[in-house]
Amino acid sequence: METELRVVFFGNAYFVSDAIYAALQESDCRIVAGVLPPVSARKRASSVRRLHDLWNRVRPVERAKLWRNYARMGGFGQMPPEVLGKIHTVGVPPPWTSWIEHATSSGLPILRPADVRNPSEETLAQLAVLSPDLFVSAGYTRIIAPSLLRLARLGAYNFHPSPLPRYKGGYPVFFALRDGAKSLTMTCHEMVAETDEGDIAYQATIPVDQACRGMTEAYIALMQASVSMPSRLITGVRAGKVPRIRQTGEGSFCVSPRPEHFELDWTLHAWLVNRHVCLYEGRAWTKARGIPLGIAAGLASGSCRDTPPGTVIAIDDNGISIACGGETAFVAQEMVVRAPYPTRSGTLFVKAHYAAPRLGIGIGFKLGE
Repeated sequence: METELRVVFFGNAYFVSDAIYAALQESDCRIVAGVLPPVSARKRASSVRRLHDLWNRVRPVERAKLWRNYARMGGFGQMPPEVLGKIHTVGVPPPWTSWIEHATSSGLPILRPADVRNPSEETLAQLAVLSPDLFVSAGYTRIIAPSLLRLARLGAYNFHPSPLPRYKGGYPVFFALRDGAKSLTMTCHEMVAETDEGDIAYQATIPVDQACRGMTEAYIALMQASVSMPSRLITGVRAGKVPRIRQTGEGSFCVSPRPEHFELDWTLHAWLVNRHVCLYEGRAWTKARGIPLGIAAGLASGSCRDTPPGTVIAIDDNGISIACGGETAFVAQEMVVRAPYPTRSGTLFVKAHYAAPRLGIGIGFKLGE
């Protein structure tokens, strides 16, 4: 009987990590340890304060979204894994469960090296003693040094949610959806010293329609389409037949979203404006007389002709109708009366048609200026 491959799993408190970890458990391998990314002490203290402040203020039904938002921003910092796992379970969508919770409850060791880009001798020794055959990374947010990667006897592979070489780095799904992508891709690639470089082994692609409601919906669909990839990887590694496809074509690199990334562009088609509003989760904004005005909800509706994009064309009980590119129209239904970036906490959400006269917005008013 063949010996099971010994896998060290690199993950984070994201359900991308949860989905790949769950798929590995169903594969012909043995996960011998988990690795979480390091977080600075300053960030840890700040994160814990934010958690205690907001967790007790929101309703239980809103805690899943709170978790997702804070996890994406580097969230709850360097909490002990057993505590992080229990809180993380709130934000994990079915059918998955928190890999951190599973690991701690089953006695699987979880390491948190202080630095994996310039690892200490202690870190190298901690991983070497595990005799790993394979490193598998999903949602891990640090560059791993070649000296660490070489410890994996049969290689190291990362699951990155983009059609590499496009959208390397963080927030790939955010920027793909923002750019109007008609499909999303999960790529399994070999890990090397550079970020999201290395040969491509496997890919899974799903279509994304214009009605996509945001990142969470898109990620769930993408992970559901990717559940067979870890098993294919383990089978390929065991047989020594993992595909190696060079990354070719024009690449791009994503950075953390900045305030300007959340500004609405009225020259775009209304369906893409609507996608942006959903994607930005309350942080979409436009200018009204040079002052940021948030738009939290709306829909693409109808058409308009010979009207400059950004012009208000109607105000009624449905909301504020705004001309967009391609002779289309978007109806803003809910507005944020304070600047929406970087968090929804403390903002006031009001019906758009109710807010319009109080903000001096009428038919013919030009937004975006």
